[in-house]
Amino acid sequence: MNTLDRTSASGALVLPLAAIRLKDLPRVGGKAAHLGEMLAAGLPVPAGFVVTTEAFDQFMQSLPEAGDWLKRLEHGGAEDAPASMRDQLSALALPAAVAAAITAALATEPGGAWAVRSSATVEDSPEASFAGQHDSWLNVRGTAAVLEAVKACWRSLFSERAIAYRQRKHVTPGRARMAVVVQRFVAADAAGVMFTRNPTGGGADTVLIEAAFGLGESVVQGRVTPDRLRVSRADFRVAGREAGMKSLRVVAAGQGVCEEMLAREKATAPVLDDITAARLARLGLVAERVFPGPLDIEWGVCHGEIWLLQARAVTVWPGARVLNFEDRQVWTNANSGEVMPDVMTPMTWSLVQIFGQVLVESFFLRAGVKLKLEQLIGLVAGRMYFNFNTICAVARRLRRAKYDRSMEVLMGGHQDAWVALQRVKLSAADLPEIKLNRWKLGTYLLTMTWQLLSRSPRQYEAATVQIRQNDEELAGAQLAALSDEALLARLMPAAGSGNLEKWWPVDAIGFSVVFYVLLFGLCDRWFKTAGRNLANRLLAGAGVMDDVAAGHELWRLAEQAARMPEVRTVLLGGEPFVAVAARLKSSRDGLAFLEHWEAFMRQHGHHTRGEIEFYNPRWSECPDFVLGLVRGYVEAIQAGHAGPMARQAALAADRLAAEQECLARLAPWRRPVFRFVFRRARRAGQLRENLKSELVRWLACLRQFLLELGRRLVARGRLAQPDDIFFLELPELPPACQRETGNDWRGLVAGRRAEYERNVKVTPPPVVVGRFDAEAFMPEAVDGSVKVFHGLGLSTGKVTGRARVILRSDAAERVQPGEILVAPFTDPGWTPYFVAAAGIVMDLGGLLSHGSIVAREFGIPAVVNVGPATKIIRTGQWLEVDADRGVVRVLDAEPKGS
Repeated sequence: MNTLDRTSASGALVLPLAAIRLKDLPRVGGKAAHLGEMLAAGLPVPAGFVVTTEAFDQFMQSLPEAGDWLKRLEHGGAEDAPASMRDQLSALALPAAVAAAITAALATEPGGAWAVRSSATVEDSPEASFAGQHDSWLNVRGTAAVLEAVKACWRSLFSERAIAYRQRKHVTPGRARMAVVVQRFVAADAAGVMFTRNPTGGGADTVLIEAAFGLGESVVQGRVTPDRLRVSRADFRVAGREAGMKSLRVVAAGQGVCEEMLAREKATAPVLDDITAARLARLGLVAERVFPGPLDIEWGVCHGEIWLLQARAVTVWPGARVLNFEDRQVWTNANSGEVMPDVMTPMTWSLVQIFGQVLVESFFLRAGVKLKLEQLIGLVAGRMYFNFNTICAVARRLRRAKYDRSMEVLMGGHQDAWVALQRVKLSAADLPEIKLNRWKLGTYLLTMTWQLLSRSPRQYEAATVQIRQNDEELAGAQLAALSDEALLARLMPAAGSGNLEKWWPVDAIGFSVVFYVLLFGLCDRWFKTAGRNLANRLLAGAGVMDDVAAGHELWRLAEQAARMPEVRTVLLGGEPFVAVAARLKSSRDGLAFLEHWEAFMRQHGHHTRGEIEFYNPRWSECPDFVLGLVRGYVEAIQAGHAGPMARQAALAADRLAAEQECLARLAPWRRPVFRFVFRRARRAGQLRENLKSELVRWLACLRQFLLELGRRLVARGRLAQPDDIFFLELPELPPACQRETGNDWRGLVAGRRAEYERNVKVTPPPVVVGRFDAEAFMPEAVDGSVKVFHGLGLSTGKVTGRARVILRSDAAERVQPGEILVAPFTDPGWTPYFVAAAGIVMDLGGLLSHGSIVAREFGIPAVVNVGPATKIIRTGQWLEVDADRGVVRVLDAEPKGS
């Protein structure tokens, strides 16, 4: 169909500018589409409407000869065709329906002045901007003048220069159609253009602003030499100025505009101050986030108020790759790689999102920081990553422009991640828009500070007891006796945000973090270089911690078996647990051991490797794994190893000595402050780990609910095996359990399992920019010749021993007494490996991460966050672990005296 005969099914002749989006470009043209998107983003764009291409089509259809002229243009004939067409169009009246629609739109805001601008369907694209090729009319007053200006814009589609430009850009005649933007006219005091990335070379980190007095026509048409300002994209400071000779200015005059000459002192005066330039650049980068790449923006300032008048993609960098906002996002697992290291199943991810939303609402929203969860976390190859852009955006809103490594040191991170993040340069355009209510933030911080300082740890400990009771009630449910509806009625609320808000004291996280920060901060300030070692000594063997108790109880099981010859013989016989349990039931000692075993499973059986992941079976479901640990401990006891409890008395004595040393070195007025912080910090680590243990127990209970549902869905043929349930999302459970369902649940699960398996085979880097391409990813090579590793020293002391490199805590390999455990990270599932270890080295970890707290509690010299140690160190090599200095050395030979 000929272009001139096309009419949209919608038939809209006029559309409000605020209702337009990029998808409407075929009807409204590039200029209008860009303005509509900017209005939707909250940018200051003058209000108005668009006369659509449907109106243009109606106008052109009233000129029968137009089709023939376009064909002649397409074949390069009839040089007089453009002029003839324009003459004919000038004589035509606007179709009645078009004139009525424009008149009605103008009547909504009677009086005043308008800017009428062409908006062709092929303009303002990355390939061709058409800047200056079509007409614009400023300060148009009255309905009749606006109607005539609209017609003039349509005629400009057929100017010689516009036709020549389309031919150079290989745009077929007839493909271009014209819409017209009608906006409130801004009688600017100053105006010009802005490039959100400086196109003049070597200035991609700056915004280039060209400015002149009056309307921007003097700059756009090259009538003056404008001022040039370079503004940093990072902090919006003016990085450079070049004064121009603005010999004239364009101003509104009656119906239209005119030029005024300027005196020399005015012509050379600066147009913009630094504050206005910064405001303008900031708006430009917000606009850049809306579109895929750098922009050329026309702007005006009227009585101090900035207006954005046009925006188009920059076309002066041919061949340059344009990155959209998503491509510029930086993702890191620097603080999540320890807690959630593995690929997540859809069920786990859906629960993590619920928990994350509770945290967002409990911390950010209450503090006046408007933040969406999807701005903070996402999946990279199925693993949870944090959005570094969002972290930086929040930090900048809080006046902290640089990434603060202190939280990484505290919570755990990755040296490779830190190095990579240091290389990342983010501009303001790369950051999400974060709104912050400073009054609300200040009130929240004061309230939280008071609560954290005044609230007793006993309150959180009481909450832990209540959570345990809730978990036990959940665990006591007779699942097989419940109907599907009853099962879901227990499961869905238990996994919902309401339950999390009710049972989980999320401010306890703040309690533990704040007092750890205070203790290490005070020790660094008051005791200088010895501060961190003193803090580690003060926190060693701090109290009863569920994770540590699990290791101690496993050792006690081994001690019990070692004392009972019959039990010891059965355990060391190598049979699986089912056979071992059957044999032990025949003797009194065996029954006593099994009773102890069952007590251990009731208290600690909810632990496992990767405890947040529903898919991972718990210790209580894997008795052979736990039995293997106990067997190793029995053999260690027979070889004369003293066990972890032997260290407790020495740790307690050293902790008391460290406390007395600190108090003796402090001025009297500092001692009460130190005691208060130290004692709460000691309780904080214990509290955090015990709360986390109860969270894991709750997840283990939910896992049993899910497996029961999985078995039922297998029986109905909707799933292939019970653990397929973990490849559904939480909201999908009710429809999956309905008696009648048209969904192919088995097919859905099969697809998700396949994706899961593909992700398992890939280990993405700790920092990912944009979308992660698993197929194109090539891991960076490591330097295998490294002999010295630097990290965070934990506990205290120096130890030498053979390395035992273990990559997974569910591996069959065991740490032998006196060996040094080398692991990528640790969670509670790793605790049994600490029991026999003489030292610990970890790729990841921070002062408050799980492995660090447990290492201190056991009193084991440990160095964490050393980088890729597990990729370089080999089992059997001799290591020296200096926890006092945070250094690990690979020794060339066994040291003398070992």
